[in-house]
Amino acid sequence: MLPSSPLLQLVPARAHAVLARLRDRIWRPAGTVTIEASQAQAEHRPWAQARHEALAPVTTLPEHWGRLWDQRWFRLTLDAAAQARDDLYLAWDDQAEATLYVDGLPYYGFDPVHHHAPLPAGPHEVWIEAVACQTGIWIEGATGLDAAGSRLAGARLLQRDDATWALFHDLAALDDLMRLLLRREYGADGAQNFQGFGTRPVLGPIDPLLRRLLREIDAVIDAYQADGVDAGRARAAQAYAGLKAGPTALNAVLTGHAHLDLVWLWPEVVGEFKAVRTFAIANRLMARYPEFRFGYSQPASYEAVERRSPEIMAAVRERLASGQWDATGATEVESDTVLACGEALARSFLIGQRRFEALRGSPARVLWLPDVFGYTPCLPQIMKQCGVDYFYTTKLSWSAISAFPHTSFVWRGHDGSEVVTHLGCKLGYNQTAEATHLDTNAREHRQSDVHDEFLAPTGYGDGGGGTTEAMLERARRYADLAGLPRARWGNIEPFFDRLQARRAQLPTYQGELYLEYHRGTYTTHAAVKLGLRQAERALQVHEAVRCATGAGPIDEAVWRRVVFAQFHDYIPGSSIHEVYVEARAELAAITQQAGVAAQTELAGSSHEPVGADRAAALFNPLPRARQHRIGTDAVTLPPLAAATLADLPRTPLAPVVARLDAMATLDNGRVIARFDRAGRIAALRVDGVDLALRAPLCELIAYPDQPHLFEAWDIDRQTLSLGEAVTGDARITLTQDNAGAATLSCARSLGEDGEATLHYTLEAGASALRLRIELDWRRPERLLKLVFPTAYAGRQARYAAPFGSVLRSQVPGEQADEAKWEVPASRWAAVADETEHEGLFVVSQAKFGWTCRDGTLGLSLVRSAAVTCSDAVMGGTPISHPQAMRRDPGASYSDLGAHEIELAIGLHRADAPRNDQAAAWADLIDTPPLPVANGSTAAAGLLGLDGGETLQPVWAQPLSPGRWVLRLNETLGRRGSTRLQLAEGWRASLVDLRGLPVDGGQAIDAVAYGPYGLVSVLIER
Repeated sequence: MLPSSPLLQLVPARAHAVLARLRDRIWRPAGTVTIEASQAQAEHRPWAQARHEALAPVTTLPEHWGRLWDQRWFRLTLDAAAQARDDLYLAWDDQAEATLYVDGLPYYGFDPVHHHAPLPAGPHEVWIEAVACQTGIWIEGATGLDAAGSRLAGARLLQRDDATWALFHDLAALDDLMRLLLRREYGADGAQNFQGFGTRPVLGPIDPLLRRLLREIDAVIDAYQADGVDAGRARAAQAYAGLKAGPTALNAVLTGHAHLDLVWLWPEVVGEFKAVRTFAIANRLMARYPEFRFGYSQPASYEAVERRSPEIMAAVRERLASGQWDATGATEVESDTVLACGEALARSFLIGQRRFEALRGSPARVLWLPDVFGYTPCLPQIMKQCGVDYFYTTKLSWSAISAFPHTSFVWRGHDGSEVVTHLGCKLGYNQTAEATHLDTNAREHRQSDVHDEFLAPTGYGDGGGGTTEAMLERARRYADLAGLPRARWGNIEPFFDRLQARRAQLPTYQGELYLEYHRGTYTTHAAVKLGLRQAERALQVHEAVRCATGAGPIDEAVWRRVVFAQFHDYIPGSSIHEVYVEARAELAAITQQAGVAAQTELAGSSHEPVGADRAAALFNPLPRARQHRIGTDAVTLPPLAAATLADLPRTPLAPVVARLDAMATLDNGRVIARFDRAGRIAALRVDGVDLALRAPLCELIAYPDQPHLFEAWDIDRQTLSLGEAVTGDARITLTQDNAGAATLSCARSLGEDGEATLHYTLEAGASALRLRIELDWRRPERLLKLVFPTAYAGRQARYAAPFGSVLRSQVPGEQADEAKWEVPASRWAAVADETEHEGLFVVSQAKFGWTCRDGTLGLSLVRSAAVTCSDAVMGGTPISHPQAMRRDPGASYSDLGAHEIELAIGLHRADAPRNDQAAAWADLIDTPPLPVANGSTAAAGLLGLDGGETLQPVWAQPLSPGRWVLRLNETLGRRGSTRLQLAEGWRASLVDLRGLPVDGGQAIDAVAYGPYGLVSVLIER
């Protein structure tokens, strides 16, 4: 007999082999299953309906079934003898994702990481809902669907040997730690030398913990091989008792997570199915592991689960009451934060918080946005006004150039509002409680010296199905193990409460959180972005009518659908083609229905008859007075009011002079624009100021656009060095409207890329030149920009953001500035000299991607990126990474076809009158007055604002008859005050976004504001 082996370098290979043997011995057959099935259908039916449908026996296996997204129901008859067991499991062998139903309750789920479902003892009615998709992104071993459909191989009843299962995880956790330590000592390649054939590395000077761990693993295996599973378990317990974590170990707070994209590689109906499956898995794991905590955001999903399966929602409410289930997140969906307008983004909070309060009894205190593509600087201000103090994300760790300096910090928004923030590490939201994941979190935690905890979302997301039993078993063993953080399941909001207690020691970061990645999402799928903007505007107009007519709020269900479009894989353009087929139709319907409702309600609001001899009336849906042109006269339309034009005084306007000579010209006395033969603006003068141009404005430049990764998401930096300007003269024509307006149309060929016609329109009295582009875009994998070369040399350009604006460098310099080669702006951008007393602004209706360097402002118009159709999800190609789909036969391209693009170009001055500023023009080009049937009149009680020109009135929100909220936003980083002008009998007071009183609700007649302040004024009779 030999003593214990001194050759510890043999242990890794030995452990690998023993783990394989143990894995093979966990499961053994326990009975038979008979399967009956419905026909696969595109329509998803609830279990209560499906159980009454005709079923046919499934007798020939394997079989292929279904088209992508089809639902199919299966009824299972289990071996009668086996059903009495209390350790019975069902294995379901089908490529499709599925939910197990027991007596009508969603009981568990099947997907690439959930293979065995525990069954309750006794006879039960057992069904399976399957949907023909397999979207376990990032999961090793995911196969996708076969080209012929989902491959169903059958079902098996199994018994689990719990002692072997436990020993397997005892040894696997130690082995996991051992391999982490080997990689530290020998590197990834060197660690591989401990497996396979050949000489094993000599264990020279190494971490004593690794040497001790190798000995303990060897001893556990010795005990198992000599005396069986129980002896191995006993020796493993001894090993864990002797390998406790030290006093400096961090604390890993695990939260069960199943980041669920409501749409992405699947349409919305499949996202709802995924939510039911995910909730069922989490609920069952909580029954089996009482320590397990699971968090989920997105009230939109809770509503969908309630609709599809109220039984599982009842179980979720019980888990909420017990504290095992965390419902937090603050917003209705995990919204993109840079593409929606400020008001629509705020509505995601307002709707979400009301729904969280109904679900859990109180509003959420954490904004949970792990996976969005940038973070607007107004978020802290919106959060604070909606009762949200904490923020969690992970995506910021994806930045490609500049590592974000903090993990726990105070984020200060551009107005000064502050929220405590925790940033997950680069592993993101698909963590698995492995030793390497825990170690990476600990090492990347920048504030571990003052805050010894980190939050680790644990479970497969992006359709993967959430937490698994293996993760739960690992977490138990890593609760107190040397070399790793102490792992425990915890609730999300208490984690932030403990972080808040360390707030004084945390660093502060002020301004936007710019993601150096996914820059193409500001442009991809232009038609959907336009559709969302049009829907936002339609609701803005409808709510304005409600305020003026004294009605209450519009149906929140409509707002919920517009907010749903904010989801971070919806409006950014990163979903499959089918999502956008549905999206464009729905957004168009919302826009049309809101427009009809506004006109109908306005027509019914007349309080005085209008005779036939009276001129038509117009309703101004903006909360600001505006000039309206009638021929070469101007009238002033009061805010939020219908006015009969005959009753309004007229002011003569200078006529528009248009010439087509050597250099075409449009001139209205305020704006003088001259054009070259290529249809570009060669000179521009506004209110006596000659704008400083380095070259003609409105240059069209096309770029090859083939990013190295994530085509729908990204624009490579090199792309913007490869552009070619459109050359050649334009076909120029001129049309004029009786001296009240003139349009210069410049038709240009883009070669293989297509054709574009630029229509420049100048109206009498206007302070800006309007531009409408008719574009026929034909060439795949191309990007088209409209470029404005100026000589303005201020270090920073200004870009609109939801509720405000943000300054970013526009001169060469630091790498972090160079990394901002494409940035988002919400409907306008400006470049100017340092003082912002003179510069150029460009306003866009629904274009969001911008570039600015050395005074040249560029606006991305379209990009024909390769996108994925449903065919790419099938066809035998495993979906393991979006890059795998980039050349599938089902791929098509975004943005090919016809587009109409609305812009305005003007003089940027910080001290300009309110209606001459870019922020005002963003509304003026997008929200025209409404003609009022029969000359009806209506008014909301607001007559105007006096002073405070950078404070823009941006929205009117109806609350109840005779009560509405005026939303004001400072846009240029200045402070001041404005006086409210109200009609007789109206009263104003300050409220927050929720409508709660500020300063005791006392009456006011003026509003003081600070830089980028968001002010809500309650106006009531």
